[in-house]
Amino acid sequence: MNYDLKIGDSETAVDVTPPDDQGYATVTTDETTRRLRITALPPHRLRLEEAGRAEDLYVARCAEGMWVWSRGRGRLVQDAAAAKAPRRGRGGGPSGDVTPPMPAVVQEILVEVGSSVEKGARLVIVSAMKMETTLVAPYPGTVSAVNTEVGAKVAPGDILVEIEKADDADKDGDKGGPDE
Repeated sequence: MNYDLKIGDSETAVDVTPPDDQGYATVTTDETTRRLRITALPPHRLRLEEAGRAEDLYVARCAEGMWVWSRGRGRLVQDAAAAKAPRRGRGGGPSGDVTPPMPAVVQEILVEVGSSVEKGARLVIVSAMKMETTLVAPYPGTVSAVNTEVGAKVAPGDILVEIEKADDADKDGDKGGPDE
């Protein structure tokens, strides 16, 4: 898979081949080519192995992309095109859109059109660089559209699931309190 990533203030092209029979993928950037075994370790870790040496990376998803920590130093990793583009979606409007944080492949769809969901309900599982991410409902409501399928390649800004906000949910996505 090809990725155009923004890492900190610089952009780089990354090409990752599928793992071979020994579990090693070839990772090529603008500057180097490396054979790495990439293993997802819960919670929030990736182990990179190269030539008998291993390094653990710690990762955390955020609205802007993903923070990756290596050797005590953190870097924000983003899809380069998404970092330049204005954020899509209708955040506080009557419907909600669910998009992946970085280029990924859809592994599992956990809802269907008409499903009633609560805030934080699991909707879609995507995988990027051997790490699974579960996309969740931003607020309570009803699934109005599922715009993807298992195996689809998706990118930030692609609207995978649309949710019509529940009538009793306020603009922040929480249910109204007793004061209304």
